[in-house]
Amino acid sequence: MSDQLCFFKNLRPRERGDHKLDVGAIGDIEVVNSIGSVLTLRDCLLVPGLKANFFSIPSVTKKGFHAVLTDNIVQFFRDDTLEMEGSREQAQLYHLDVTVTVQHETLHALVSRAAPIQVWHERFGHLNRKTIEKMVRKILLRT
Repeated sequence: MSDQLCFFKNLRPRERGDHKLDVGAIGDIEVVNSIGSVLTLRDCLLVPGLKANFFSIPSVTKKGFHAVLTDNIVQFFRDDTLEMEGSREQAQLYHLDVTVTVQHETLHALVSRAAPIQVWHERFGHLNRKTIEKMVRKILLRT
């Protein structure tokens, strides 16, 4: 589970189900493990406002992984191959040693009416006015 939209690919509307959280959508998240292998975690939940990422051991074991917990280490195997591991950070929480592959998309903004340069100056984080005028000349922006 995550609230980070940029983590997800193949995002689709949530299926009606027995979710106790406000699930916004379901999709896949790609992670890179500690040895550089890319894994796709399927059917992950997008939960707006979650504020932390969570990985459910029961959910992943239903998908063919085998979890082994020893001392302060958790390891996830699939077909006798170590896929992921992590270490205990708190009493009952483990931190997985993976990096999420962030999905990049081109985002577009639509504006319904003309706006003065001052408005665009503010919208673009106080971008130089000459740069905005250049964007207008090149038809990259309509004021």
